[in-house]
Amino acid sequence: MSRLWFISYILTAAALFSYIVFFTNINKGYTHTFFSFETGGQMNIRTFREQEDDAAKAAAIFPNNKNQWKSIHEEVKDWVWQNWPK
Repeated sequence: MSRLWFISYILTAAALFSYIVFFTNINKGYTHTFFSFETGGQMNIRTFREQEDDAAKAAAIFPNNKNQWKSIHEEVKDWVWQNWPK
């Protein structure tokens, strides 16, 4: 049993070491992408509202579950009607 604990300590230390090495070597501008309290639905809504490109707006909304963006359903509906002729 003590051998299993020894192996678990070694693996935990190795994982911790690899995380430290990873976060010290990545571009610091991307660190914020690993830690966020924003949900997927909130990200989809934010992306839809911030994008200028119609294809990017569509990619932010339509592949995702409708429940994630039902709070802005009318906004999406108006956008679709405005861009339908395109």
